[in-house]
Parts: sequence; structure tokens; C-alpha cells
Amino acid sequence: MNRPVKAAAPKWTSADVGLYVAIGFFGLLPVALVCSLMLAQILRPWL
Repeated sequence: MNRPVKAAAPKWTSADVGLYVAIGFFGLLPVALVCSLMLAQILRPWL
């Protein structure tokens, strides 16, 4: 019976953190873009 050398708990590396930050940033970017466009359409008569 071979026991695994590494533990099952994942270790966070800077590459993993950067990847998740990039995914979250690019995931929220279209939402912010759509919201800003909607605000621009709403505020256009007063600008």
C-alpha cells in the first residue's frame, strides 16, 4: 500500500492567486461595462 507523499490540502501559490484574480477581474469587466453604458444612456439628457 503506497501512501501519498503530499497532503491532500492544496497549497496556494502566487500563480494560482493571480489566475483567480484575473478570472474574477475579467468576469466583472463586462458587467461594469454594461452598467456604465446603461448609466450613460440614463444620464445623457443631463450631460
